[in-house]
Order: sequence, then C-alpha cells, then structure tokens
Amino acid sequence: MRSAVYYPGVGEKAKATAVEIGAGQTKSDITFHVPEQKKYSVRGIIVTNDMLGIDVWSVEVLLISLDGAPYSGWYRQAIDFQSTFPFSKIKYFDLEDVLPGRYVAYVSVLGGNWFTKKEEVKVTDHMTFISLPLEHEK
Repeated sequence: MRSAVYYPGVGEKAKATAVEIGAGQTKSDITFHVPEQKKYSVRGIIVTNDMLGIDVWSVEVLLISLDGAPYSGWYRQAIDFQSTFPFSKIKYFDLEDVLPGRYVAYVSVLGGNWFTKKEEVKVTDHMTFISLPLEHEK
C-alpha cells in the first residue's frame, strides 16, 4: 500500500507540524492520524503498428507521478505481446490502487526504434481509461 501523509495526518507538507527529536530521545505523546486514501484504476489499451522485435515481457506500461508526492511515484505493468488472444496488436492493461494526482503514462520497450506518445493522466474520483500508441520505426 502506498501512502503519503505528514504529521499530524495532512497530505501537504506546507500544512504539516514539525516534530523535533534528538539523538537518543523518545517521544511517546505523538499520535499520527492517517486518513484513508482512496485509490483508483488507470486502464487502457496499447496499440502497435508492428510486432517485429517484441519479445515476451519486453514491454511495460508505466505511470509516473508529476506531483512529486512521496511514495506515489511509479506504477508499472508488464505486457505480453506474444499472446495473440484476442488481437495481436492491441493489448489491455490495468493499473490498480493508483493514488489521486497527476501522472504521465507511456510504454517502454527493451530494444531500439520504438516510439510512444506520453499521455498526461489526471487521476481524480473515478477510473481513467487511456490509449497509448506504440510505433516501430521501419
């Protein structure tokens, strides 16, 4: 589970209360109030113009935070392009438990000559669906 909360239970550093503890000291009167953070899904498809040079599990979709919030930075899922069911050049992905925020999504392929459009994704209060093209330079 990913979470980003500052003392005493706020989501923004500017609203946090500083707590100073020196070496060898303990504080027993500190209580963290951690609110439940809702999480959502980012789902979509990857469409490619060519299957040449795509090995099993050499493709992954990545979702990277643009907000710089701690512990909310990366989500990733490997994609099997070798499977031909149901369509060989279209693959579905589902990134679960994504914290709200702004992200950039793209497809990464091991090897050269692959290009993908980077898509800005805003995860708010519902599931998000995106389409990412993956093109091989011929």
